Amino acid sequence: MKLKIKRRHRKTRGSRAAEEVQKTSSRFIFNLVEVSLEVTDPKTMATHHTLIWNMANVSNEPVEKIFCYLDGDTARQFPELNVVIRDEEDRELDIMSLNVNKAYHKEFFVKVRRPLKPGEKGRFIKIEYDWDEPERQFEYFFTSDCKKFNFTLTTPKELEVNQKVVYVDKNSGEKAYASTPASVKYLPDKTEIKWSASDLRAFQSYRFDW
Repeated sequence: MKLKIKRRHRKTRGSRAAEEVQKTSSRFIFNLVEVSLEVTDPKTMATHHTLIWNMANVSNEPVEKIFCYLDGDTARQFPELNVVIRDEEDRELDIMSLNVNKAYHKEFFVKVRRPLKPGEKGRFIKIEYDWDEPERQFEYFFTSDCKKFNFTLTTPKELEVNQKVVYVDKNSGEKAYASTPASVKYLPDKTEIKWSASDLRAFQSYRFDW
């Protein structure tokens, strides 16, 4: 499995990530993907990211490791990201190797405690990390078909938001607003933005602005 976090998919050209992206769509289908962003500092746009996958192995072979890459807007060393990866039993998973550790781009493998067997369903992967988002955008790239997708953004109440959901065509570069807008809820201490979609296809990409 490969997971794409952040917007600059073009960075993966010529890297291990480009190869892994092609493999993922034939290995997995996502029953549910949940992405949650919490802006913890409106001045720097420091953001805590939580991504949860409910996935099924649709290949003919067990999968023992997961390829991941992260992109960000600000230069960061890997320890500064506070990356924590857990499985469906809330057990922390080990990062096997940090293959690429560039300032704005990281690539690494994660070893699962129990191989994902062919036809097996209901396995969960949860990744949490911190990265500043000064551009006030986050793009999610689907590397496999996804039955259900939920996005949540939480910001402090004093932050004025101008939310948009934009479909991005990675081949042509064309962009269009999503047919269904996000919902915005103004709570006493925070603003909560939510967007959901169903039956998304591999290699689609959506950008969330605020």
